[in-house]
Amino acid sequence: MPDHNMQIIKIDSTGHQVDITSIIGGLTISGDYRCCTRRLDFYIIKHIEDLSTFVIAVNLGEHIKVIVDGEIIFYGVVWDRTKVTNTAKINVYCTDFGIYLTKNFVSYKFKDLTPDVITTKICSDFGINIGNLITTGNPISRIFINQNLADIIISSYNLSSTADKFMIIFTNNQLNVIKKGSTEVRAPLSGGVNLYTAEASESLDGMINAVNVYNANDNLVTTIINDFEYNHFGSLSEYLKYKDDEDYETLAKSLLQGITHKITVENVGDISYVTGKKITVKEDYTGLNGIFYIDEDYHTFRNGTYTNKLVLNYHNIADDKTAGSEETADD
Repeated sequence: MPDHNMQIIKIDSTGHQVDITSIIGGLTISGDYRCCTRRLDFYIIKHIEDLSTFVIAVNLGEHIKVIVDGEIIFYGVVWDRTKVTNTAKINVYCTDFGIYLTKNFVSYKFKDLTPDVITTKICSDFGINIGNLITTGNPISRIFINQNLADIIISSYNLSSTADKFMIIFTNNQLNVIKKGSTEVRAPLSGGVNLYTAEASESLDGMINAVNVYNANDNLVTTIINDFEYNHFGSLSEYLKYKDDEDYETLAKSLLQGITHKITVENVGDISYVTGKKITVKEDYTGLNGIFYIDEDYHTFRNGTYTNKLVLNYHNIADDKTAGSEETADD
């Protein structure tokens, strides 16, 4: 494993802990803003001369901790493992405890509750530990039918505050809701210092150049359009239903999205470079200078080296899901 103070700890169902660092061939920890879980992929190679690679078993449902320089950077569950007959390698996939938000589907009816209260209720019902929850102060009323817990939580926050971008993350085994992009990493990326390569791309995939605005009766009121992008790229529209006391024009304009510019960089590994944070990049050759938002992160430890691959965005985007339905007089 790399020349870092690293430990990989396996915890079985009885709580017994075993250090399995020596049998790990390499690992990658990754995250994505579109998912409330972080994942860990590693492999074990069984060696005839090393009996520990045969004696130590990594079983489904056991817990894995990855600790670097005294800090837990991953804590989760062994979810999948693969063995192949013609190789000595065992591939193991783990996920953090956010997986239980995506794998539990329920129905709830909430009336005049803030999203942090809704989240606390859900966590209490399912035995999920809570870390820190952002408070918006804005209550919502919503009916959720056959929705997973992650969609209910993030929808509650999105409905409560359209001005902010929210993310669910797990630290250790605790659920946290953060404002995406509110924290900047401690060290910038600089060409010739800690930045290896940079690649820029652009896409129409996330573009919204028209918003169809509907009133409470689902009648079309107006369409807010970005004329230039609409004429150049065709209609790429979004639906907005507003309440009588809301400024629909401001809400609609906040939904408009232009061309997505993303940058993929490879750099010296740093455990603070994770999805949901922002980072300063200084690279004179490509002209990449400024603050970017981390949409995806990959931390790879292999053959004595620790590297990152980051997907960066000029814009702070998040999961804008608004699941569920409004209450009606009959509810």
